[in-house]
Amino acid sequence: MDSSQKTTVEVQAVKTKNETISWAISGQAASTEIERRSSVPVDGNSELVVESTFVPDNREDVERFFRSDEFYKDNEEALNILMKKCVLRLRGDAVTSEPSVSVVDISEEIGRLTSADTQADLVRRVAKIVRILEGEYFYFTMVRLDENSREPIFHKNLSNVPPEIAQIYITNKWYATDPFLIHAKLKNEPIVSSHLGLLENLSGSWRRMGELGRANGLCSWLACPVHGANPLVYGVLRVANARLPKDGGETPLLRSSLLFRAIATEIFQWLVRRELVMVRKLYGLNQDELKALQLYHEGGTADDIACALNMSKRDLYKSVYRSINAKMNCRNISEAARLAVRAGLIPPFIGKKVVHVVHHPRWGVYLGSEWGMPFWSKVNPVPHRDAVGFETSLAAEEFVRSINGTINADDYAIARVEVDQTTTLVLEDLCVKAGLPPWTDSSINLTSAPDESTTPGSLDDPSPTYH
Repeated sequence: MDSSQKTTVEVQAVKTKNETISWAISGQAASTEIERRSSVPVDGNSELVVESTFVPDNREDVERFFRSDEFYKDNEEALNILMKKCVLRLRGDAVTSEPSVSVVDISEEIGRLTSADTQADLVRRVAKIVRILEGEYFYFTMVRLDENSREPIFHKNLSNVPPEIAQIYITNKWYATDPFLIHAKLKNEPIVSSHLGLLENLSGSWRRMGELGRANGLCSWLACPVHGANPLVYGVLRVANARLPKDGGETPLLRSSLLFRAIATEIFQWLVRRELVMVRKLYGLNQDELKALQLYHEGGTADDIACALNMSKRDLYKSVYRSINAKMNCRNISEAARLAVRAGLIPPFIGKKVVHVVHHPRWGVYLGSEWGMPFWSKVNPVPHRDAVGFETSLAAEEFVRSINGTINADDYAIARVEVDQTTTLVLEDLCVKAGLPPWTDSSINLTSAPDESTTPGSLDDPSPTYH
């Protein structure tokens, strides 16, 4: 089997009213991958791309993946052709099971994830380790945020969950409300499914996700966030098994949480490296061009950049900038720099900013709202632990006016707090340094169920039939 066969890609694309879908297959035998990519316009200026990779073991897996796609019936003929090509690729060699690994070898196996050749190879290696650690399925998502709006513009999913489950998750766009993704955007510590509360008390997409999971052997969950040097990119590894929380399903997952966090880090770094290699190959920028983009994005003038590159300003414009714009198909260097940040070619500029935190002498610091109910540090700090930082004093005052029916607006104070440029929430210690009162540390305790209440009062002991 030569390398050209392994990299051959077949694509079928379809456009709906607001969404463009494409399917691609690549690899051979155990390295066969199916990639589904959807693109949805966002705010007219950008788009949200959701890319999911499925690794089939046999013909049945291939058929289940395609036939459970919401667009299969409308594109049956084209997708059946792609399905047959995928099955032929699988027949190149028998897909053999991975050799067994002892618990003692797990750390070494995690370390070897970095050497995975393909996404399929990575998925199979991770699945093997997850099973040893008493999980059955994993679902990893890497998210890239827009530099200005801080909203997702790209999702990358890798998993070994049943294909129907993966398709339902994408079809229903549950990634927009996934509680584990929401948690991972702001936090680093792992959480388990019990931290979301009793399933029967949940509603909407959270309830439907839980019910679908339990009906298909994904009953107890552990989610491990992972963050890198770029604050616009983060990920989360979810691991599930078939035992309910009340039957001890979360116990083995929690016991191995440090190992799962290590796995999450390895997957994240592998995907970031892969993405960077692909983007660099796509645009073909040299080191001077990358440096020029970075310096421009950080506010450097043409004189500064030319000096750093040891060239004249004329050569900078005529040679470097012109080459960058041509390679990236951009009208000017400003547009190219924005594209470079979105693509991950250069890191975003990290500076400081001042935000405005609302405080009331009786209720404490404002920590955010859920379902229209405000949370305050002195009254109900769980599940919120960080303060909300309003971008302007006017925005903070507008919030105060919006709840003036509950508390006298004259009693409020608005504090100015310096935070990192990318921060949306304000840590307690920063609030304290700014002169605001501290509040009780409500760190998640991974050994017991959290206080799920949103009002003052006491909480009885958990029910023995929890979940």
